[in-house]
Amino acid sequence: MSHHRLAAEHSTHLFDLVIGRHKVFSFVMNISHLVKEWLGLFDDPTLGNRALGRLANASYQIVIERASYRDKLSAH
Repeated sequence: MSHHRLAAEHSTHLFDLVIGRHKVFSFVMNISHLVKEWLGLFDDPTLGNRALGRLANASYQIVIERASYRDKLSAH
C-alpha cells in the first residue's frame, strides 16, 4: 500500500478538525494507516504532533485486522 503525505491545505484542515473537536465533541476516524505512520501523513510535523497528541489523550483505538473489501474484490 502506498502512503502519501497530505497536501498542506488538507493537513491544516485535519489539524483544525482534531483541535476543534478535542474535549468538545466525539468523532470517529477511519484510517487505513498504522498509528506509527500517522505523523508522516501531515505536511507539517508540528501540526501532526499536536493533533496526534490530542487524539492520543482521549481516544479509543479499535484495530480490525482482516483483508479489506477492495482487497477481496481484486482477488477475483
